[in-house]
Amino acid sequence: MLHDTEGSLSATLSEFTNPLVPKSAHYVIGKSGRVIQMVKDADIAYHAKGTWALLPDCLKALPDPMFCSRLNAYTIGIELELLATDPDGYFTDLQYQKLGQLLVSLTTKHPEIRLTREWVKGHGELQSDRTDPRGLDFFRLGL
Repeated sequence: MLHDTEGSLSATLSEFTNPLVPKSAHYVIGKSGRVIQMVKDADIAYHAKGTWALLPDCLKALPDPMFCSRLNAYTIGIELELLATDPDGYFTDLQYQKLGQLLVSLTTKHPEIRLTREWVKGHGELQSDRTDPRGLDFFRLGL
């Protein structure tokens, strides 16, 4: 699941490493192309609340573990640095390049994940009160 930070990379890293803030993501990609892994792929990152009706069929059939939303248990969260003041779609070429490489790497490491539009979703597609990642060009990612 793809997100945008709505803040700087440093602010996002500070928030995600604060034990008092119940938010996290598996990866953060800065405007410079820097990729930081915040949570191991196998662990749960708390990056989304989902709407059951919007879940892709591939997730609806999976069991819902205790104390965790289905989306957080079965998705890998990737945040792209985008400032709240940035226009929609103001992602850098390096972010697209690194995101594409990360998606290929993840689907290679985890063959149960497919590199298709059914499997790679924006936060706003699965949580009706969100619109991120604002203006991300999925076509540019080959999706």
